Amino acid sequence: MDWTRPPWGRANLVFGHKSARKWGQVAVDKSAILVAHEIVRRGPLGRLELARALGLSPASLTRIAKQLIYLGIAEEAKSHPELDRGEDRASKTLGRPVTNIRVRAGILFAGILLYEGGATVALVDSTGRTRYSHTEHTDTSSPEAIAALVDRLLSSAEAAAANESIEAAVIALDGIVSRDGYVTSSAALSMQDVDLSKYVDPRLYPTWFSNDADALSQGELWFGIGRQVDDFAVLTTGATVRHAIVRSGKLLSSDDGGHRRIAHMPLSGGSGICSLGHRGCVSTALTVQSLRSRVAWAQPDLKQNDLSNDEFIALLRRRLEAEDPALTQILCGFEHSLHKAVTVVASVAMVSDVVLCGALAAIAEWPEMEFAKELAEFLGPNIDPIRVHVRKGGYANWAAGAGAVAIDCWIRRLVEKATQ
Repeated sequence: MDWTRPPWGRANLVFGHKSARKWGQVAVDKSAILVAHEIVRRGPLGRLELARALGLSPASLTRIAKQLIYLGIAEEAKSHPELDRGEDRASKTLGRPVTNIRVRAGILFAGILLYEGGATVALVDSTGRTRYSHTEHTDTSSPEAIAALVDRLLSSAEAAAANESIEAAVIALDGIVSRDGYVTSSAALSMQDVDLSKYVDPRLYPTWFSNDADALSQGELWFGIGRQVDDFAVLTTGATVRHAIVRSGKLLSSDDGGHRRIAHMPLSGGSGICSLGHRGCVSTALTVQSLRSRVAWAQPDLKQNDLSNDEFIALLRRRLEAEDPALTQILCGFEHSLHKAVTVVASVAMVSDVVLCGALAAIAEWPEMEFAKELAEFLGPNIDPIRVHVRKGGYANWAAGAGAVAIDCWIRRLVEKATQ
């Protein structure tokens, strides 16, 4: 077997190639997926460091690394041990270049986020860096219109990729969706039991689907807070409220991104009645629509219906700085409910880090809200504090998360084909 000639650039065709038939005589270790995930999340890494992190023997790690290189997933990279964060510690004192393993460079992944009224595409490289993003809007959410929107966004991403190849794409949406594109339910897109994959034009690279909350969380795991901690939770507050949990470096995914599991959790501070007839649940306290409703009730003369979410939040910020008493009371109530939700999620998940995302997440950082102080006062002196990480950047962050899922799907596809 010639390990030195990985079939780069032919990732989707390698298993029909002559050399791939030879590969079938050599068993690909299924733990190759775990090694590849570790390289994506923490790489580039030296072989000894990889082996220690995953509890593998150096010989096993070397064998798996060769498999990943042959499949075109990983590559070797020379680096100086004093400069690279993924060096073999034992070689550091030698002062000579170390051979690290990293995800293959020169490849890209496309992530698309679908939402009510539009979609955003992000093109990410193998290190998770966003290389390109673009947003388009639509007046209808019919499957045909959504497919046409996806086609335009992928075409723009392909043009932006220039000479680099796109290896895979993932389309993420708010709702219950299978990996192959069957949408059981999506309120944001007004879809019920629709096979969206039948409408999306095929590309030269494989395309999968994902729940948007899981996509966002996958991006955080590999390219965000997950590079520092193994356990954390994600909470979104915006059009809907969702949550996700990462334990021991693994995302505990769900079919709906945690929407049904938290959206109707009892939570004092809400006003009005949710779609299921509840009073005081999360949906009536922490969504943009619930906050707009409370503002409209308190100040009916305040024109907000034609404002985007960003413009609406900017308006609230100005009125808060102007010490508007009615708006201040409403926002303090929202902050108190958000504090409760963060505390519940962190306590149940038994984590100290919570990533807060969505249109309303920035309110937690407004100094008038005293959000951090209220969190600190809730916990006792011998309990680790809850660290809240507010994410800004809008839909592009979610689309980049879909790109992270595309990397995962790409890795699994190559390894699983080789194990058949």
